[in-house]
Amino acid sequence: MLGRQIRTRCGTGCLWLTVVFSIGCQGASERARDEVAEVPQTINNVIWIVADSIPAELEDRFDIVAALQMTSSGGPSDRSALLTGVDPVLLKPFPAPEVRMLPLLFRHAGYYTSREGKSYHNLGVTKVSRPQQMVERTETLSVTPGAVLGAWDAAGPEADWTGKNKDWDLPCTVSFGCGGRGRGEVSFFSLFNFEPASNVELQVSSILDALDEDEAVEATAVFLIAMSAGSGRVGVRFPQNFSHRGVVETVSLLDLAPTTLSMAGLAVPDYMTGRNVMVADDKNVVPDIEDYASASVKAVDRKIFPAPVSATPTGYPKGGLFHVAPRVELSCETPGSTIVYTTEREAPFYWRLYRGAFRMRFWELRFQCGRLGYENSDVVLYEFDIE
Repeated sequence: MLGRQIRTRCGTGCLWLTVVFSIGCQGASERARDEVAEVPQTINNVIWIVADSIPAELEDRFDIVAALQMTSSGGPSDRSALLTGVDPVLLKPFPAPEVRMLPLLFRHAGYYTSREGKSYHNLGVTKVSRPQQMVERTETLSVTPGAVLGAWDAAGPEADWTGKNKDWDLPCTVSFGCGGRGRGEVSFFSLFNFEPASNVELQVSSILDALDEDEAVEATAVFLIAMSAGSGRVGVRFPQNFSHRGVVETVSLLDLAPTTLSMAGLAVPDYMTGRNVMVADDKNVVPDIEDYASASVKAVDRKIFPAPVSATPTGYPKGGLFHVAPRVELSCETPGSTIVYTTEREAPFYWRLYRGAFRMRFWELRFQCGRLGYENSDVVLYEFDIE
């Protein structure tokens, strides 16, 4: 059983309570708590900070701090489990078609996603030498090892949520030149992967201070996830008015993805077998983490090698001369695949997530297909001339 002292930020009348991953205000009736639980609550933004420890000096800045049960795989495989909500045993050589990385699920829901720091997981596939697939025209671009197609709007040394304010959706067009309006207010999911042995207290404080400066504290949940060999801890800082309930003895690594999705009001995929630990219900008895493998998605044939290659995507129309902006549709035959595209003419490109047909108002269209555990396809290039 996990018992520790934690302090809530729920207003006047809160006391220090010895709890088991639960929060409450003294004097709040059970009826009031039940009424709160019946009202769906969501958060606008999410930050995950992954480090190797939670310093004692930071514990007071989080509403809850609890032990975190890791998988038996450890290392990069634990990072993969964290980002998918799936036991590592079922992720190799490649996961089932329905499995998506958490940031990709957020991006499909309209969130801006960013990652600062190295990836550390083992979900990516390094590009190997293979014959060029014959299509209208392709380009071979360098792919960062560990990169997963479509997961991030931005990833790099200084990537954070502030990139959501950039005018990504309206680059230079044939007819209207450069510039235009922004996307307006956009929710975000930001991941910060700290280097081992870094100054966790200083870096976390810097992130929290930046949230405060951007006036985003009241709408953002912050998870501090400490992952070390064989054990871990997790701290959660809730938005000021976010009410929650529940008594949980153990928090599994596989609980964090479904908990985060539930808090954001997004659907939790069936392949995730973890729980929403912020809700008290009959699922609060946690099985051993090894049991998740038998309950998760069905394992695939592990004898397949080397990694399969995603099909080269196709589009219609395939470029050409147009008097009005054509409606473009993209497709990829690989089950469970993701398509990204860009209309920018010079690298580095911003790759948009393909969600459906769009009007092509630009000179060039590049697009690519990928899937977890598969090698990404070649990049296909179509050229347009719109009068």
